[in-house]
Order: sequence, then C-alpha cells, then structure tokens
Amino acid sequence: MNIIKKINQIRKHSLMGATQNIVNRAREKSVKIHDPSDIKKILICRPNHRLGNLLLLTPLLQEVERIFPNATTDIVVKGRLADSLFKNYHTIGTIFQLPKKPFIHPITYLKNYVNAMTTQYDLVINTTDESSSGRILTEKSKGIHKSFGIPESNRHPNKKDLHHMAQKPILALRDILNKNDARSMPVLDLRLTQKELTKGVEILTSISPNGKKTLCIFTYATGDKMYSKDWWNEIYIALKVHFNEYNIVEILPVEYASQIDFKAPTFYGKNIREVGAVIAACELFIGSDSGIMHLASSVHVPTLGLFNVTDINKYKPYNNHSLAINTNRQNHSDIIHLIKSTLAKKTSKSENNPSINIISPSKPPCSIQ
Repeated sequence: MNIIKKINQIRKHSLMGATQNIVNRAREKSVKIHDPSDIKKILICRPNHRLGNLLLLTPLLQEVERIFPNATTDIVVKGRLADSLFKNYHTIGTIFQLPKKPFIHPITYLKNYVNAMTTQYDLVINTTDESSSGRILTEKSKGIHKSFGIPESNRHPNKKDLHHMAQKPILALRDILNKNDARSMPVLDLRLTQKELTKGVEILTSISPNGKKTLCIFTYATGDKMYSKDWWNEIYIALKVHFNEYNIVEILPVEYASQIDFKAPTFYGKNIREVGAVIAACELFIGSDSGIMHLASSVHVPTLGLFNVTDINKYKPYNNHSLAINTNRQNHSDIIHLIKSTLAKKTSKSENNPSINIISPSKPPCSIQ
C-alpha cells in the first residue's frame, strides 16, 4: 500500500468516527413525512465521482420520482459525469458538481458546497452512511426532513435488503414515509433513448458484421479486482468453445488495456452513453465488479459480475437475470454453466414478451453548477 492510499484510509476512518454522532442525533430527531405532496424540493447528497457509485443512484432517483412526482431534485456529486448519466432524469434541477480534487480547486468546491448547504429543502437524502462528507452536508443543510441512508433494521428483518448500495437509501426513505412498502426495488437505469440504442446496434454491427448475436466482456479492473491474463485467457477460450454461435466483443477501458491482449474484436469509446448503448446491443455482459459492470446493468443487459474481493451483497447487479459470481468459490466451468442458463432464461423471456420499453427525453436538461 502506498503512503497516499494509507493516509486517505486513515483520514476516512477518522472522519467516519468523528461524524458518527451526526447519525445518532438524526435517529433521535427523525421526522416522518405524513404527506408526500408537501415535498417540493429535494437534495440528494452523493459527493463521489466514480461511475459505478453514480449509476447506483439511479434507483433512488426513480423512487423519488414515483413518490414525489411534482418535486424538483438537486444533487451533490463530484466530477463531471453526472450531467451525462442523469440527462434523462427530468425532475433533476441543479447538479452541484464538486471538484474531484478539492485542494486543487478549493474555491469551486466551497462555492458549490455552500450553495447546496444554504438552499432551503423540504427533504435532504444522504445516500450512504459510509460518506462522512455526505453526513456533514446532510446535517448542516437547511432541510425540514432528513434521511441519512440508514434503514430501520426492525422494519426490514431480511438483512440482505439492508446491505445493497443502491437499495439502502430507498429503504431508508420508505422508513421516514412511515409505510411498509412492499414494492419491488427499482433497477439501475441509464435511460438510453431509442436514437442512442439504434446507434449502439450500428456500432456493434460494424465491429462484427456477420449477423451473429454478441457476448460482451470487460477484462479490466482496478487494484485487487483485476484478474490475471491467464485467468481471462482461459475464460476467453472457453467462451469461444461453448458459444461459437456468438460473437465475442471486448469493451476496452479508458486506459486502453486488454487482459486477453486484444485477441477479440474491441470497442473503445470515451462517451459513456455510447459505451452503454454498445453494451445494450449485446446479449450478455461478463466483467469484474467495476463502473462498467454497473453501466451494463443500467442498460438492462443480463450482467455476470465477477467478484473476488468486494462485497457481492453490496454491489451485485440484480436486474434482468443478472448474477454475481464469487470466483473464489466458483470456477470457470461454473461460470460457463451460469452463462448458458442466463442466456436460456433471456431467450425464454424474449419469446414470451418481445416488446421493449424505451424511455425517451421529453423535457429540457437539468442545470449544472
């Protein structure tokens, strides 16, 4: 572990401990929402810049739209991805985009932070109890109702329901509404338009113009989540043997790297919505726990997430026959079997329900700060 990473870990643990009292006080003075129609202006706090963590907000955005259809929702994030990811969530008002490196851009950071903190809101939602800056912003914000992203465990006896990063803030929000809501969880959704989806099909067809359906792989990952070249080459060979009726296309990361040394046809793009559209044109996605894995899930492709160090229950894809695989327990043969069963389920579902629901934009885009 390098010295910078170690310092960041110490800083994070110190801030988490220092802000724990904020959560304790919030539980004591939590105010239930009795009439959702009273909520007109909402702030969602997720000061993070990573692709996966931002996509994991999309189920909460859908839940907020459902419960408070006439409300405007502002969001606090880091980095510059949010305007593209959330462009078709039309109840979003202002996106306060904090710099990824606040010490390099302190004025911009403070300006956006103060603007979010001093605006009057009917409801403020901290999406994860693991963010000390989110805790502080939620505590200091001018909100009548506040949710700190921690569901009441006595209302949700199934502990797995309390664990997933995308689902926890939804359960916590339902708690302050004081209702036992048995509705199914919204799934990740990039809300690609029909035009974007068509473009994705065109790009994929240009890569593999033989008319076959396509399996999509993403071999890159960060840190300990990265699988070796030997591991990926063995999977790649198995895919070619067992699924020779499919094309295999590799999505490349921004680093332009391949763990199979570019043996398969590839797609490289920096427009994240275009990357999502290409994945959406595929039959199935296979890749490590990463932002691109969540991107695949958000475009409704059956997703096989490969987990070896991170928490499956916290980050697993859960829509459209998606699966999370613990590769410490399941070998390559198990993975091939899971792919076959997933493709069979998808084929059966398509035959029974061939229609596809596409959400197209109908309102102006949100403002960015």
